[in-house]
Amino acid sequence: MVKDQELVVVYFASMDKKNLIPVTLGIKPTPEAARVAMEKLLAGPENEFSAPTIPEGTKLKDMYLVGTTAYVDLTEELLTAPRQTADQTVKSIVFTMTEFPGVEDVQIMVNGQIEENLAGVDISQPFKRPDAINYYGAQPMGQNLVKAYFSDDNAIYLVPVTLQADTQDRPLAALRKLLEGPPKNSGLGATLWPGTKIHSFHMADGLATIDFNNQAFGYGGGSTAELMFVNSVLYTLSQFSEIKQVKFLFEGKEIEYLPEGTDMTSPIQIPNKINFMP
Repeated sequence: MVKDQELVVVYFASMDKKNLIPVTLGIKPTPEAARVAMEKLLAGPENEFSAPTIPEGTKLKDMYLVGTTAYVDLTEELLTAPRQTADQTVKSIVFTMTEFPGVEDVQIMVNGQIEENLAGVDISQPFKRPDAINYYGAQPMGQNLVKAYFSDDNAIYLVPVTLQADTQDRPLAALRKLLEGPPKNSGLGATLWPGTKIHSFHMADGLATIDFNNQAFGYGGGSTAELMFVNSVLYTLSQFSEIKQVKFLFEGKEIEYLPEGTDMTSPIQIPNKINFMP
Protein backbone atom coordinates (compact mmCIF):
# COMPACT_ATOMS: atom_id res chain seq x y z
CA MET A 1 0.00 0.00 0.00
CA VAL A 2 1.30 3.46 -0.95
CA LYS A 3 1.25 5.89 1.95
CA ASP A 4 -0.71 9.10 1.50
CA GLN A 5 1.58 12.08 1.01
CA GLU A 6 0.79 15.63 2.15
CA LEU A 7 3.79 17.54 0.78
CA VAL A 8 5.38 17.76 -2.65
CA VAL A 9 8.39 19.69 -3.94
CA VAL A 10 7.89 21.47 -7.26
CA TYR A 11 10.55 23.39 -9.18
CA PHE A 12 9.50 26.79 -10.54
CA ALA A 13 11.69 29.48 -12.07
CA SER A 14 12.90 32.71 -10.54
CA MET A 15 11.29 35.83 -11.96
CA ASP A 16 14.35 36.57 -14.11
CA LYS A 17 14.32 32.93 -15.35
CA LYS A 18 17.95 32.48 -14.28
CA ASN A 19 17.36 29.88 -11.56
CA LEU A 20 15.15 27.00 -10.52
CA ILE A 21 13.50 27.31 -7.11
CA PRO A 22 12.34 24.28 -5.09
CA VAL A 23 8.98 25.09 -3.50
CA THR A 24 7.33 22.77 -0.99
CA LEU A 25 3.56 22.71 -1.39
CA GLY A 26 0.95 21.31 0.94
CA ILE A 27 -1.59 19.07 -0.79
CA LYS A 28 -4.55 16.95 0.23
CA PRO A 29 -3.24 13.58 1.48
CA THR A 30 -3.03 11.23 -1.50
CA PRO A 31 -1.14 8.18 -2.78
CA GLU A 32 -1.06 9.97 -6.17
CA ALA A 33 1.35 12.66 -4.97
CA ALA A 34 3.63 12.40 -8.02
CA ARG A 35 0.72 13.10 -10.35
CA VAL A 36 -0.41 16.01 -8.16
CA ALA A 37 3.14 17.43 -8.17
CA MET A 38 3.25 17.33 -11.96
CA GLU A 39 -0.14 19.00 -12.22
CA LYS A 40 1.05 21.70 -9.80
CA LEU A 41 4.12 22.24 -11.97
CA LEU A 42 2.00 22.54 -15.10
CA ALA A 43 -0.39 24.97 -13.40
CA GLY A 44 2.48 27.29 -12.49
CA PRO A 45 3.24 29.13 -9.26
CA GLU A 46 0.48 30.35 -6.97
CA ASN A 47 2.06 33.77 -6.37
CA GLU A 48 3.86 36.47 -8.31
CA PHE A 49 7.29 35.81 -6.81
CA SER A 50 8.27 32.94 -9.09
CA ALA A 51 7.64 32.08 -12.73
CA PRO A 52 6.27 29.05 -14.61
CA THR A 53 8.64 26.76 -16.46
CA ILE A 54 6.04 24.97 -18.61
CA PRO A 55 4.28 26.58 -21.61
CA GLU A 56 0.76 27.73 -20.82
CA GLY A 57 -1.94 25.23 -21.69
CA THR A 58 0.24 22.14 -21.35
CA LYS A 59 -1.74 19.30 -19.77
CA LEU A 60 -0.82 15.93 -18.31
CA LYS A 61 -2.16 13.10 -20.45
CA ASP A 62 -0.62 10.20 -18.56
CA MET A 63 2.11 9.29 -16.14
CA TYR A 64 3.40 5.87 -15.14
CA LEU A 65 6.44 4.13 -13.74
CA VAL A 66 8.34 1.35 -15.50
CA GLY A 67 11.10 0.05 -13.27
CA THR A 68 12.78 3.23 -12.03
CA THR A 69 11.80 5.34 -15.04
CA ALA A 70 8.85 7.73 -14.80
CA TYR A 71 7.12 8.33 -18.13
CA VAL A 72 5.49 11.77 -18.26
CA ASP A 73 3.15 12.19 -21.23
CA LEU A 74 2.19 15.80 -21.95
CA THR A 75 0.10 17.59 -24.56
CA GLU A 76 1.56 19.27 -27.64
CA GLU A 77 1.63 22.71 -26.01
CA LEU A 78 4.90 21.61 -24.41
CA LEU A 79 6.55 21.92 -27.83
CA THR A 80 6.01 25.71 -27.82
CA ALA A 81 8.70 26.10 -25.13
CA PRO A 82 11.07 28.95 -26.12
CA ARG A 83 14.57 27.87 -27.06
CA GLN A 84 16.16 30.08 -24.41
CA THR A 85 14.27 28.38 -21.55
CA ALA A 86 13.74 24.84 -22.93
CA ASP A 87 16.57 23.40 -20.84
CA GLN A 88 14.96 24.87 -17.73
CA THR A 89 11.60 23.39 -18.76
CA VAL A 90 13.12 19.93 -18.98
CA LYS A 91 15.06 20.25 -15.72
CA SER A 92 12.02 21.45 -13.79
CA ILE A 93 10.18 18.27 -14.81
CA VAL A 94 13.13 16.03 -13.99
CA PHE A 95 13.87 17.63 -10.61
CA THR A 96 10.20 17.55 -9.63
CA MET A 97 9.71 13.88 -10.54
CA THR A 98 12.97 12.59 -9.07
CA GLU A 99 11.97 13.96 -5.66
CA PHE A 100 9.92 10.76 -5.34
CA PRO A 101 11.45 7.52 -4.03
CA GLY A 102 11.95 4.93 -6.74
CA VAL A 103 12.18 7.45 -9.59
CA GLU A 104 15.70 7.54 -11.02
CA ASP A 105 14.97 8.54 -14.61
CA VAL A 106 12.33 10.62 -16.38
CA GLN A 107 11.21 10.12 -19.98
CA ILE A 108 9.30 13.08 -21.37
CA MET A 109 6.68 12.27 -24.02
CA VAL A 110 4.25 14.30 -26.11
CA ASN A 111 0.87 12.83 -27.03
CA GLY A 112 2.10 9.31 -26.31
CA GLN A 113 5.22 9.63 -28.46
CA ILE A 114 8.89 10.15 -27.65
CA GLU A 115 10.03 13.30 -29.42
CA GLU A 116 13.58 13.88 -30.65
CA ASN A 117 13.99 17.33 -29.12
CA LEU A 118 12.32 20.22 -27.38
CA ALA A 119 13.46 23.53 -28.85
CA GLY A 120 16.93 22.09 -29.39
CA VAL A 121 17.12 20.04 -26.18
CA ASP A 122 17.41 16.30 -26.83
CA ILE A 123 14.49 14.57 -25.07
CA SER A 124 14.72 11.25 -26.91
CA GLN A 125 16.21 9.45 -23.90
CA PRO A 126 15.34 9.35 -20.18
CA PHE A 127 16.97 11.96 -17.96
CA LYS A 128 18.63 11.23 -14.64
CA ARG A 129 18.48 13.84 -11.89
CA PRO A 130 21.33 16.31 -12.55
CA ASP A 131 24.15 16.43 -10.03
CA ALA A 132 24.03 20.22 -10.06
CA ILE A 133 21.29 22.83 -9.89
CA ASN A 134 21.77 26.47 -10.86
CA TYR A 135 25.45 25.84 -11.58
CA TYR A 136 27.40 28.84 -12.87
CA GLY A 137 30.72 27.17 -13.63
CA ALA A 138 31.76 25.82 -17.01
CA GLN A 139 31.13 22.19 -16.03
CA PRO A 140 30.56 20.45 -12.66
CA MET A 141 33.79 18.66 -11.78
CA GLY A 142 34.26 15.58 -9.58
CA GLN A 143 32.43 14.66 -6.42
CA ASN A 144 33.17 17.76 -4.32
CA LEU A 145 29.98 19.61 -5.18
CA VAL A 146 27.93 21.37 -2.53
CA LYS A 147 24.82 23.55 -2.50
CA ALA A 148 24.51 26.91 -0.82
CA TYR A 149 21.17 28.71 -0.53
CA PHE A 150 20.96 32.40 -1.43
CA SER A 151 18.08 34.85 -1.47
CA ASP A 152 16.03 35.66 -4.55
CA ASP A 153 15.76 39.35 -5.38
CA ASN A 154 12.49 39.68 -3.45
CA ALA A 155 13.83 37.96 -0.29
CA ILE A 156 10.91 35.53 -0.55
CA TYR A 157 12.64 32.30 -1.57
CA LEU A 158 16.00 30.71 -0.85
CA VAL A 159 17.56 29.35 -4.02
CA PRO A 160 20.12 26.51 -4.18
CA VAL A 161 23.30 27.07 -6.17
CA THR A 162 25.72 24.22 -6.78
CA LEU A 163 29.35 25.16 -6.19
CA GLN A 164 32.72 23.46 -6.24
CA ALA A 165 33.87 22.58 -2.73
CA ASP A 166 37.42 23.49 -1.75
CA THR A 167 37.81 20.96 1.08
CA GLN A 168 36.91 17.37 1.87
CA ASP A 169 34.84 18.68 4.79
CA ARG A 170 31.77 19.27 2.65
CA PRO A 171 29.46 20.78 5.30
CA LEU A 172 32.10 23.35 6.21
CA ALA A 173 32.82 23.95 2.52
CA ALA A 174 29.12 24.63 1.91
CA LEU A 175 29.02 27.16 4.76
CA ARG A 176 32.13 28.88 3.42
CA LYS A 177 30.44 29.19 0.04
CA LEU A 178 27.43 30.70 1.77
CA LEU A 179 29.75 33.25 3.37
CA GLU A 180 31.23 34.15 -0.02
CA GLY A 181 27.83 35.06 -1.40
CA PRO A 182 26.20 34.12 -4.71
CA PRO A 183 27.84 34.14 -8.14
CA LYS A 184 27.88 37.67 -9.56
CA ASN A 185 25.69 36.89 -12.56
CA SER A 186 23.14 34.75 -10.71
CA GLY A 187 20.66 37.49 -9.84
CA LEU A 188 20.68 36.26 -6.23
CA GLY A 189 21.45 38.03 -2.98
CA ALA A 190 23.71 37.25 -0.02
CA THR A 191 22.04 36.11 3.19
CA LEU A 192 24.97 36.73 5.54
CA TRP A 193 26.10 40.23 6.39
CA PRO A 194 29.47 41.35 4.94
CA GLY A 195 32.26 40.58 7.38
CA THR A 196 30.53 37.56 8.88
CA LYS A 197 33.04 34.83 9.72
CA ILE A 198 32.90 31.32 11.12
CA HIS A 199 35.29 30.88 14.03
CA SER A 200 34.67 27.14 14.28
CA PHE A 201 32.42 24.36 13.05
CA HIS A 202 32.07 20.83 14.33
CA MET A 203 29.62 17.95 14.28
CA ALA A 204 28.80 15.27 16.84
CA ASP A 205 25.86 12.91 17.14
CA GLY A 206 23.81 14.66 14.48
CA LEU A 207 24.40 18.14 15.94
CA ALA A 208 26.30 20.76 13.94
CA THR A 209 27.65 23.64 16.04
CA ILE A 210 28.63 26.85 14.27
CA ASP A 211 30.44 29.70 16.02
CA PHE A 212 29.93 32.99 14.13
CA ASN A 213 31.54 36.33 14.89
CA ASN A 214 29.27 39.16 16.03
CA GLN A 215 29.33 40.69 12.56
CA ALA A 216 26.62 38.15 11.75
CA PHE A 217 24.26 40.56 13.56
CA GLY A 218 25.15 43.28 11.03
CA TYR A 219 21.68 43.27 9.53
CA GLY A 220 20.75 45.03 12.77
CA GLY A 221 17.10 44.17 12.62
CA GLY A 222 14.37 43.26 10.22
CA SER A 223 12.57 39.95 10.45
CA THR A 224 13.10 39.14 6.77
CA ALA A 225 16.89 39.53 6.98
CA GLU A 226 16.95 37.39 10.10
CA LEU A 227 14.81 34.69 8.53
CA MET A 228 17.03 34.62 5.44
CA PHE A 229 20.15 34.34 7.62
CA VAL A 230 18.89 31.48 9.77
CA ASN A 231 17.13 29.53 7.03
CA SER A 232 19.97 29.85 4.55
CA VAL A 233 22.26 28.16 7.08
CA LEU A 234 19.69 25.44 7.86
CA TYR A 235 18.84 24.78 4.22
CA THR A 236 22.51 24.67 3.24
CA LEU A 237 23.19 22.05 5.92
CA SER A 238 20.02 20.09 5.07
CA GLN A 239 21.82 18.40 2.14
CA PHE A 240 23.91 16.42 4.62
CA SER A 241 21.83 13.57 6.04
CA GLU A 242 24.12 13.17 9.07
CA ILE A 243 23.10 16.63 10.35
CA LYS A 244 19.80 16.67 12.26
CA GLN A 245 20.14 19.85 14.35
CA VAL A 246 22.13 23.09 14.26
CA LYS A 247 23.39 25.11 17.21
CA PHE A 248 24.32 28.75 16.66
CA LEU A 249 27.06 30.36 18.77
CA PHE A 250 28.36 33.92 18.52
CA GLU A 251 31.91 34.69 19.63
CA GLY A 252 31.87 31.32 21.38
CA LYS A 253 28.81 32.13 23.46
CA GLU A 254 25.21 31.00 23.48
CA ILE A 255 22.51 33.64 23.19
CA GLU A 256 18.81 33.36 23.91
CA TYR A 257 17.37 35.31 20.97
CA LEU A 258 18.47 36.99 17.77
CA PRO A 259 17.57 40.71 17.37
CA GLU A 260 14.19 39.91 15.79
CA GLY A 261 13.31 37.24 18.31
CA THR A 262 14.45 33.98 16.72
CA ASP A 263 14.81 31.51 19.61
CA MET A 264 18.40 30.34 20.03
CA THR A 265 17.99 28.69 23.45
CA SER A 266 17.99 25.19 21.91
CA PRO A 267 19.48 23.64 18.76
CA ILE A 268 17.27 24.17 15.71
CA GLN A 269 15.97 21.16 13.83
CA ILE A 270 16.90 20.80 10.17
CA PRO A 271 13.63 21.58 8.35
CA ASN A 272 12.00 18.98 6.08
CA LYS A 273 10.27 21.71 4.07
CA ILE A 274 12.17 24.20 1.89
CA ASN A 275 10.33 27.34 0.75
CA PHE A 276 7.11 25.96 2.22
CA MET A 277 3.87 27.26 0.78
CA PRO A 278 0.86 25.84 2.70
